Amino acid sequence: MKVVRVPVLITLVVATVLSLVLCLPQAASATVLERLTLAQLSQRATSIVVARTASVAVKTTTVSEQGRQANIINTVASLSVGSVLKGHAPSDISVYVLGGRIGNMDERVDGMPEFSPGETCLVFLDAQNRVIGGVQGKLVIQNGTVEGLGISLAAVRGQIINALSGSPSSTDSSTNAWFYSAGSTSSSVTIQGAPVITSISPGTASAGTGSRVTVTGSGFGSSPGWVNFFYQSGQPTIPGAIVSWSNTSIVVEVPVGTVNGYSGSAASGPVTVTTPTGLTSTGYPFSVTFGYGQKKWATPAASFVVNADCTSTTAEKSMIDAAANTWNAASNFRFTDAGATTVTSWAQDNKSEIFWSSSLLPSGVIGAACYYFSGSTLVECDICFNDTFRWGDGTNSTMDVQTIALH
Repeated sequence: MKVVRVPVLITLVVATVLSLVLCLPQAASATVLERLTLAQLSQRATSIVVARTASVAVKTTTVSEQGRQANIINTVASLSVGSVLKGHAPSDISVYVLGGRIGNMDERVDGMPEFSPGETCLVFLDAQNRVIGGVQGKLVIQNGTVEGLGISLAAVRGQIINALSGSPSSTDSSTNAWFYSAGSTSSSVTIQGAPVITSISPGTASAGTGSRVTVTGSGFGSSPGWVNFFYQSGQPTIPGAIVSWSNTSIVVEVPVGTVNGYSGSAASGPVTVTTPTGLTSTGYPFSVTFGYGQKKWATPAASFVVNADCTSTTAEKSMIDAAANTWNAASNFRFTDAGATTVTSWAQDNKSEIFWSSSLLPSGVIGAACYYFSGSTLVECDICFNDTFRWGDGTNSTMDVQTIALH
């Protein structure tokens, strides 16, 4: 039986009050992104570089624990640095991203950036040369424009300088750094005759569940073209299945698909319309709540074990159980607490383990769920919470254990 290992990113939106924006690029998984402005990315990064991706390779680190071998896979991107906007960096650096593929073993962390040889990008790194903030921390540069921000590299450089100098203008107005601003910047370019999106209704929907949305605007043409949904910054978009098409209105399904050999889902971000003649609209913001990738458990029940070793609360076990009980009360699928464990890393051992670690996850990743599947059947799911954050019940600026575990 081929078992594929896929960690799934879980991050949290932190605002004045705790709020969750759900986006599930994989089956039985969740991605919730911590919203980071360009100023916040700049201040958090140890180094910021403009670089060209020279090559991409995969590296496996083996961890021995509790009588088992845990293989952690990282993708290593070799970058040729063109300029350094913060900190220090040699002319060639290796950047580490969770996930990758070796032989029959696949490990996937949704919400993490992907690097492609030959691309030029702006990268925000921590002290271990890991990309911070998930996909927010790596932005592709095309023709002098930073994708995802829609402004020139020179303008971004100015915002970074302001952020690091403490200038009031460092608080940029972007909701989140990876989110495309549809026509909101003076540097955006509208191509004459290109289609224009004026609304998407509803503005929030799930992916891979047959959900349909209506795209309204002008200049779509009478023949069907493509409606493309955001996946990750710097990565291909995912086209939706067209239900109906007219010059001013399109009905389309919110899709899941395959991107670079991986199962992926439409994510929260810009939607574009492309006509059969190749004219593409400006991106219009759209929110994806979750995505179903056609993978599920073999039976309507799963058990889990917990390492209650969180450093900031002693109630983590009861809050995880409360999350399971909330789920069980609203679903025919049952989660059962099967006791305790002492593991602090994930590995395929036919046990679904929940634990805290201060070193397994990079900065900005509040938690990650690593699940294993054979074909379309899930066989195990491990969850790691990042112990560098303060955990609790969501009050007093803590991460909400119960809400995130339920999610």
